[in-house]
Amino acid sequence: MSFTDVERAIKDAVDVTPPLVFQAKAYLVSHVSGYTGQMIDLFSAEMGGTFVQPVVIHPSADQDAVIRDVARWLSCQAAAREAVWGLIGSGVLIPRSGAMNEPELSVQWTTVVPGSGGTSSGWSFGKAIPVPDRVSLSVAGSTHLTDGDLFLHSLDVLDLDPQVSESLREAVTCFRHDLYVPAQVMLGRALEGCWTVLGEVLVAAAPGETAAQVFGKQLAKGLHLAQLPSRVTSLYTNVAYAGVAKSSGVSQSDLSTILLWTDTLRQSRNAVHHANNSTLGATWETTAALLMGAVPNIRALYAVIKAAETTARV
Repeated sequence: MSFTDVERAIKDAVDVTPPLVFQAKAYLVSHVSGYTGQMIDLFSAEMGGTFVQPVVIHPSADQDAVIRDVARWLSCQAAAREAVWGLIGSGVLIPRSGAMNEPELSVQWTTVVPGSGGTSSGWSFGKAIPVPDRVSLSVAGSTHLTDGDLFLHSLDVLDLDPQVSESLREAVTCFRHDLYVPAQVMLGRALEGCWTVLGEVLVAAAPGETAAQVFGKQLAKGLHLAQLPSRVTSLYTNVAYAGVAKSSGVSQSDLSTILLWTDTLRQSRNAVHHANNSTLGATWETTAALLMGAVPNIRALYAVIKAAETTARV
């Protein structure tokens, strides 16, 4: 491959995906050093975006490695800089300088190898996305309640149901804009999704149990947040789920505690109904407490879901 072929292949291989931006946000918040460019470079290195310059363009060299490494570096640079602006927009990071970090994205290359001549030059992939030269973490940033990506990262749940994920992002967005009733409504939607998924996998994990069969029919007809958590919790007391409880580390008592928290959320969320005055009220304090409580509770619900899924597959 010629150096122009390699350059073209690098550009084609650059891939700035939402998960990469997600990872960049989590990394940057955990490694705020003040100088943004240094933070971005460290993230790139952490994600495998490193290489030695000049890269060698020669039949004896691994051209695929050059393409992969340079494209990864460019992808990480773009993702991290997009993440910086996302975090600034959500109030997690605060600019501390009027100067902007906007380096040239250049890579030196050579066709020279030991025992032969050649040429040396470089590629220019343009300027990096400008970001403030210095940033710091805001007080709000330490709570993860103003950025949906960071909130989901704090859950540390793999394979989160897409609708649950969407609802949680919207809840955090509403909270960031002081829309407390909508935030609680979307949080309630997320919890309804979690309890529904849990009910479905519990039914699948014990298909021969009469209680599971009865509940499965009820679930198919539709159960709302007022009835769903209590029905799932009652089903979980069945001896058929003793192995699930042991494997997940979530006992019947633990699930009952999550049920109580969910009911508190439901009652607070009911302020959305006309002439329904919630005893808690939709304030910054109550909504923040409900969002923070969602992290360990959803994590526990998904621990049961994963354990039940494993049982269903056996």
